[in-house]
Amino acid sequence: MIRTQAQNIVEIPLEMGQIRVSAEPALVTCYGIGSCMGVFLYDRVAKIGGGAHITLPFYDPGNTINSKLHYADYAIETLVERLKVMGSSGNTLRAKIAGGANIGNFSRLDVGKQNSIAVCTILRKMGIYLAGCDIGGLTGRKIIFNTSTGSVQILTNQDNYTI
Repeated sequence: MIRTQAQNIVEIPLEMGQIRVSAEPALVTCYGIGSCMGVFLYDRVAKIGGGAHITLPFYDPGNTINSKLHYADYAIETLVERLKVMGSSGNTLRAKIAGGANIGNFSRLDVGKQNSIAVCTILRKMGIYLAGCDIGGLTGRKIIFNTSTGSVQILTNQDNYTI
């Protein structure tokens, strides 16, 4: 964890296949989101949030290469459960997602699109409202999620905006 001086708020790095949650004000930061998806959930009543850095759409029990947290279905369910442990009812969660670009060696397989579809499908099935998204394209992103406000800042080589 890194404490930024300007905001006196903890920065928590979120790497591939990880989940991070916080009841304290924090900036959950993903670097280099390409075909991966950053999924960020914010409970607007409990004022807590967390994120998952997802690399693949659906868990396959035959795949022993990655931990289950790399997969959209398992990671999102786990993220919701961790937020419930911290005080979320689950009914007041809002999602913001970013990533799913079609870049690099994965462009032929279109993993980014598969990840985007999987994440949206899972959120819909779980009844989680999608409050904002920035998916697709041909460029990677840096994503900064503020757990105290639910805002998501997106930084690319060309742009800087908030969803």
